[in-house]
Amino acid sequence: MASTVAARPIERSVTPGQPVRVAQVIWSLGLGGAEQVVIRLAAGLDRTRFEPIVCCLDELGPFAQAAQQAGVEVVALGKRGPLDVRVLSRLGRLLRRRQVQVVHTHLWGADFWGRLAARAVGTGTIVSTAHNVDTWKRGYHLAIDRCLARWTTRLVAVSNQVREFYEVHGVGPGRWQVIYNGVEEAPSRPRGRVAAFRDLGIRPEDAVVALVGRLVPAKAPGVFLEAVAEAARALPSLRALVVGDGPLRAELEEKVRRLGLAGRVVLAGLRQDVPGLLAGVDVLAFSSEREGLSMAMLEAMAAGVPVVATRVGGTPELIESGVTGILVPPADPRALADGLLAVLRSPGLAEDIRRAARERVRARFSLRSMIEAYQELYSQMGGASGIPAGQS
Repeated sequence: MASTVAARPIERSVTPGQPVRVAQVIWSLGLGGAEQVVIRLAAGLDRTRFEPIVCCLDELGPFAQAAQQAGVEVVALGKRGPLDVRVLSRLGRLLRRRQVQVVHTHLWGADFWGRLAARAVGTGTIVSTAHNVDTWKRGYHLAIDRCLARWTTRLVAVSNQVREFYEVHGVGPGRWQVIYNGVEEAPSRPRGRVAAFRDLGIRPEDAVVALVGRLVPAKAPGVFLEAVAEAARALPSLRALVVGDGPLRAELEEKVRRLGLAGRVVLAGLRQDVPGLLAGVDVLAFSSEREGLSMAMLEAMAAGVPVVATRVGGTPELIESGVTGILVPPADPRALADGLLAVLRSPGLAEDIRRAARERVRARFSLRSMIEAYQELYSQMGGASGIPAGQS
């Protein structure tokens, strides 16, 4: 790392009025909220002011096409394993060749390698967004975060809970800015089953609850299945849809069999038509053990789908329980089941939540607000040296 400190800064052949070149650095564009933030941010930047590129350290990922269709260049650097240090030179060469002025990193792997590469080639502005309350991090992860924070122009958190987590652990105290994730306001569409539901074996008369996201321990999908089993005892017409994929899939398939849910739960895998599926879902559940500020939750609320979620991370900043959704304790299948049943059994409550949730997203969590906040940040930092005062 010592050799990176003396790196020669990138020479910017930029004339006044020329767009600022911004590189979003992430592991890949797979299923996940941070990945959707990257895609929508890069696609939504004002092209008269900013020129975006997305750098995936590993592979492009299944959602790269969404960025490409919006006219954003997406580059895969093909990182091979956790110790492939060659990715530093590959990313560094790309930053130099494109004369990138702002490097914006997302999630642990890209935060580490992306900030090292940006520092090594002398990129003027480095921005890092923390997307989650990363309780999984050990002492050495946080020590690295504290070190890299010294080289970071601006630290961004997607919620106050994320900011507080990092400040409590001594990562850039007092230097964080909260920029909430945002989504587009969903078009008003009639509630009802879509054709895809028929293919999944879901009938018009079924009550449908769903879980959307990566099948990883942090999302606790097993708790969701236990809640479905509990709620189905009181509501026999209940059907459940799990949209997403991940390392827990085989374990969940076994749990579906063990709980006797084979005819009640559909593991739909990775889907590109989630917005359409939401039109037929009665309640969207979030059984997470930790969250930053869930994009899937925002999308559901914008689409008028009632949400029942665990009270973790930044979720209480988004949901007022009983008003814009229902909050329940984490790791409590019975409480999650009760929340699902409360909405399913009360059409009036469900409709009140739909209206209030849509208004909440429109007022505080719009995609336009998120993009404008990042554009303002890039503009403020664009002429800076990249190293905060006193941190060199």
